[in-house]
Amino acid sequence: MPIAPKSESTYRAAIVGAGAPTAKTNANLEGFSIGYTHAQAYLAQPGVELVAVADIKRENAEALVDFAGGGQPYTSVEQLLAEQQIDILSVCTWPTLHAEMVLAAIAAGVKIILCEKPMAVSLTEIESMLAAASGSGVRLFVNHQRRYEHQYDAVRRLIDDGVLGELERLEGYVGAGWDLM
Repeated sequence: MPIAPKSESTYRAAIVGAGAPTAKTNANLEGFSIGYTHAQAYLAQPGVELVAVADIKRENAEALVDFAGGGQPYTSVEQLLAEQQIDILSVCTWPTLHAEMVLAAIAAGVKIILCEKPMAVSLTEIESMLAAASGSGVRLFVNHQRRYEHQYDAVRRLIDDGVLGELERLEGYVGAGWDLM
């Protein structure tokens, strides 16, 4: 079931799972702060306003709100969904929390949900998420957002500027111990 365009000009977006402002999980200082990439994507879209961020560590939610230039920080998705009218929600938490947060968002009336990979940790959870989304007319996407990270953005600019010539093939992989499950 398609989601009808809003009559107002702005979709209200929120992120649950900000992560640390500077993740220190490997030599490249990457990982576990994917909420920042989602925020960059929302900031790049003219019809979207990032209005709220939830993270169990308040300082993480506040840091992402500061990075985005506005919004309300929360320490729980439940409080965020109770106090805000959200059109789009990014679920950027640990996989064991995805099903519970997606189901809470659907129950709260969120109509577009971007859930980070992996979608859930069991087939039963996935089936319940899909059934709830389908039954409520919710658009549920499984997402692995990387396009707004600096290295991908730099390559896109090189391609757009013609520096690399005509693009014939593009390959990528995740290595050095990273795991897409």
